[in-house]
Amino acid sequence: MIKIAIIEDEIPARRKLKRFLDELEETTEVVAEIDTVEMAVEFLKNNTIDLIFSDIELLDGNAFEIYSNVTVSCPIIFTTAYDQFWMNAFESNGIAYLLKPFSRERFRKAWDKFLLLRKSPSLENELLTNLTKFTEHNFIKKSHKKHFTVHTLQAIYFLDINNITFFETIESVVFAFDTIGKNFFTERNNFKRN
Repeated sequence: MIKIAIIEDEIPARRKLKRFLDELEETTEVVAEIDTVEMAVEFLKNNTIDLIFSDIELLDGNAFEIYSNVTVSCPIIFTTAYDQFWMNAFESNGIAYLLKPFSRERFRKAWDKFLLLRKSPSLENELLTNLTKFTEHNFIKKSHKKHFTVHTLQAIYFLDINNITFFETIESVVFAFDTIGKNFFTERNNFKRN
């Protein structure tokens, strides 16, 4: 079920949208019909929906006031008689801009775009899913060094990696510097792969 909110102050325009929605193959539910900015802000703060059809000029102001006061995570199909707001529409979650009076064909193109975006996972989601699968199956088991062997004139001991701030190479000799700025000569085989 696709949950839809219609933000529109003109009753004939709302009826037209609902008629077009009823003709779709997908199951939809218009969960709210809203005609003011104030009511829209209140509704969107407390409800999660899949799609918004939004007029721009409402009874008490401009619809972009809604989207500057509430974070909306669903796509918006704008339906308006004004052509000067299209840039603002796509800077919010707008996916289509239907100029009134719009045809059934234009409505259907906007709807198809919504379905396409809804069905195709974003690249980020796909990468995250693949990475999660990869780590869950433990394909790579990698151990990391916990310490480095350090030589001094008096002895050989181990320097914990948590105490190393950086390494420096001087004429092919590697020195490790600790958190208090002291440097230590490290053994060459510290850097060989096992």
